[in-house]
Amino acid sequence: MPTEKKILLVSDSHGQNHNLWRILEKEKPYDIVVHCGDLESRESELQNRAGCDLYVVAGNNDIYGDLPAQAIFTFGSHKALVIHGHRHRLYTGWQTLWYAAREAEADYVFFGHLHHPVHETFEGVTFLNPGSVTYPRQEDRKPTYMTLHYGNGDVRVELHTI
Repeated sequence: MPTEKKILLVSDSHGQNHNLWRILEKEKPYDIVVHCGDLESRESELQNRAGCDLYVVAGNNDIYGDLPAQAIFTFGSHKALVIHGHRHRLYTGWQTLWYAAREAEADYVFFGHLHHPVHETFEGVTFLNPGSVTYPRQEDRKPTYMTLHYGNGDVRVELHTI
């Protein structure tokens, strides 16, 4: 029987990393950590604290450092595109993100920028935004993050509040 694995999905910590560090401790063990941008430095500290595969992309506020604009990786039988989203007209729908996913041959897009959680599927691509661990914008204003569990033939997504 395959072993279930776990991805920790976070975004938009904006240099205020106290909640991020709490989440990393609370959610152990995990196999992959993904930060969808606007970390605003401390990448090496995040790598040390995560202690596993780490994917971090540049957000519109990551002006210092050398983070990539996107990352692509596989988990189980799936392929994920990680992107912040600030260049993809997110407020008008998922079309530009969908095109980016098709170009990357990805069936998942992990993104940030909106500061509120999203879990939607559009034309075969699942879009996941964990919200913000520091400056949430959804109605209840609670910081959020996601976990993905995979390896048993499906992907289970859970939204968590801090």
